[in-house]
Amino acid sequence: MNDKVPDKLLKIDRSLAQKFIKTPGQNPYLCYQCNKCSCGCPAAHKMTLLPHQIMRAVQLGQMEMILDNDSIFYCSFCHTCLERCPQGIAVSEIISKLKGMVAKIKGMPSAYKDEFKMIAETGRTSPLTSAVRRRREQLGLPSLSETVGKGEAKKIIKKTEIISYIEK
Repeated sequence: MNDKVPDKLLKIDRSLAQKFIKTPGQNPYLCYQCNKCSCGCPAAHKMTLLPHQIMRAVQLGQMEMILDNDSIFYCSFCHTCLERCPQGIAVSEIISKLKGMVAKIKGMPSAYKDEFKMIAETGRTSPLTSAVRRRREQLGLPSLSETVGKGEAKKIIKKTEIISYIEK
């Protein structure tokens, strides 16, 4: 029998999971790693840490794993993970909260700041250029307004607390 203790044992810290456990639909301990959230995630091809792996990191309290990876910022909050989860876990809601936690600790990646600013100001992820207008006209598509939702996007972003990190 091998009695040698590994040099580095995995330390489980339940404090991270405890931040979610009381919110309905966000109990990370209900995740049994079926991988359905990751298989259906439209952003998974860009992520190096997939949604089910993010859930495992939360369960184990491995915040440094989440901090060392920008994968959470690829989540588009489409809720495909929630639709696919047999346990009804709102993985996207957990990831949204993690984005705020990461932004508090190390700031938000600049590319995401710019995109969130654009969404907050216009409701779009990219500017409405004359080339886009011209192409829409050529295709017989209706014209688009400069902004979408009259500030509704900014209200949504404010609810996630991300706006405070964008404005810094």
